[in-house]
Order: sequence, then structure tokens, then C-alpha cells
Amino acid sequence: MPFELDDKVVEKKIVVYPKIKYAIITALYDDEFEQLARYFDFPKSRQIKTATKIFYRGYFKKDNNIEVVAAIPNATGMVDSSILATQMLEYFRPDYLLMSGVCGGSSELNFGDIVVAKQIYTFQKGKLSDIKRKNESGEMVLIDLFTIDGLKIDPGKLYDNEGHQVVLSVEKFEIEHDSVIELDSLIEDTLKPHINEIKDEINAVIRSEQYIQRDLNIEINLEPIACSTMVINRQGLFEDTIRGVHRKVAAVEMESYGVARSCRFANNGLTKPLIFKSVMDKTTNKADVSQGFNCKKFAAHTSAMFMNSIFERGII
Repeated sequence: MPFELDDKVVEKKIVVYPKIKYAIITALYDDEFEQLARYFDFPKSRQIKTATKIFYRGYFKKDNNIEVVAAIPNATGMVDSSILATQMLEYFRPDYLLMSGVCGGSSELNFGDIVVAKQIYTFQKGKLSDIKRKNESGEMVLIDLFTIDGLKIDPGKLYDNEGHQVVLSVEKFEIEHDSVIELDSLIEDTLKPHINEIKDEINAVIRSEQYIQRDLNIEINLEPIACSTMVINRQGLFEDTIRGVHRKVAAVEMESYGVARSCRFANNGLTKPLIFKSVMDKTTNKADVSQGFNCKKFAAHTSAMFMNSIFERGII
């Protein structure tokens, strides 16, 4: 319907896109999306182009009746991923939104292990405050710090072994309860009986492919995933900080919370998220290739294989 704007008549155009049952997001084109192409056809003639984005419309190779639409954000992180997820949910009204890819894992996990997000939370969303105690007058004051010998430490006079000043911050973090998103219970119940057979199937493929280390055997873990606003490459941060918020967390990455949160509100909340990522590093000494082994490509491959198994078995 026309409407008036600055004394001019403007025709409002509304584009209606087809409803597609399955939507897929990967954080990166390289490796993550490329590995999906092993299991899905994305004909160029089927691409859907908007003024700002290309959506890859395609089919599951083993069953052309299963149609999907996929897209990759233009930047990593929660903001771009949540914007893209919202667009896909509103445009295509999918029943399910899947996200595969790579993540940093806990020290207990191995390269290529798959973490299916039972819960998703952002460990940087909450209340950050100083740690205080009551003094002799009953006033709340900052805590004092001491060496193991009982000597009081002045945080303003700390230096490293090269003479550079070090800033020390002691803080308390309290997570907001609404920052935790749960896996749909029906998806979880449907998936659980298949986990061991999917794992065995993926390991059989790993052993048959020459370019991948044959002695690797991946595991599939149904555990919480933490979502960060930054790349984690710091010794001890996963165990000391991230697990300090949720002790059972198995992995950390940068997009999942934004994607899952979008499903709460876009498309009238009718889309169910299913997010799973594979371990490419242990959040320290990050590198795509380690000792000649491409950890990132391998992790993207096992994650894509898991998605293949999801569709092959009709789990969703």
C-alpha cells in the first residue's frame, strides 16, 4: 500500500521468501561451510540474493527432498551471527536452525571431539563487582591480598621480571539466569539413543581417510557451551574463569548464544536451535595447524559429519 513521505508517494515492496524447514549457519566459509558441501548441494542457480546477503539454498545429497538454506555471517562473533540468524528466521521461517563449526575445548577433550550444546550461555553477561569485606568499623572495603608468607601486597606496585608494571584486578562475577539457553528436550531425547552409533560411524570414516591421523577416535559430548565476545588464547582462563561460572562447560566459541537467542524471538519463537561444534584447540597456543596436522579442518570435518548423521537418521 502506498504511503506518503516528504510529499512523495513511495511504493512499499514486500518480498516473500519460501518457507524452508532447515536453516544452517556456520561462522566461517573456509573449512566450516566448505565441509558441509560434502553432504549438501548448493546450486548457484538456487541462491537467494538480497541487497546485503547471499543465502545458499540447497538439498541434502542423500535425500533431495530435504531442502536447506545456509548462510555465513560477514564477521565472527555474536552480533553478526544473531543478525544473520534473525534474518533467516524471518525470511524462511524454518522449523530448525542448526549451527556447526569449530570451538575451543576443555583439557579433557581431544581434537575433533563434538560438543552438542545442552546449554548455551555467555559467561560475560552478568554483574561484575569488586570483592569486599567488612573492616573493624563494619564498613565494606576492598579485600587485602597477601603473599604466601603473609606479607601484604600493594596491587599498584606489581611488576613482571622485565620491570613492566602489571595491573591486577580481583573481581566477582555473577551470571544472569536469562543468559542460559537450554537444548529442546524433544531433540535431546531423540538424539541420545543414536550418539554411540553416530560416533562409531564417524570414527570409521576417520580411519578410512588417509589424510587424517588414523589413531584419533572422537567422542560426542552433550554438554554446556560457553559463548565469548573474544578469542580465548590464555592459559588457565577456561578452567579458572569460564568454569567458574558453569563448572560443567565443555567448550567455548563466539557465536552460539546470539544464534540461540534469536530463536527465542524471531519467527514468533517457533524455530528450535541445534548447535554443535568440534574441538580445534584447547584455548591456548592457538593455531590452525599443529605439528603438520590441520586441527581446524579436522574439527570442521567431524562437525559436518555429525550434521550428516542428524539428517540421515531423521533426528530432526
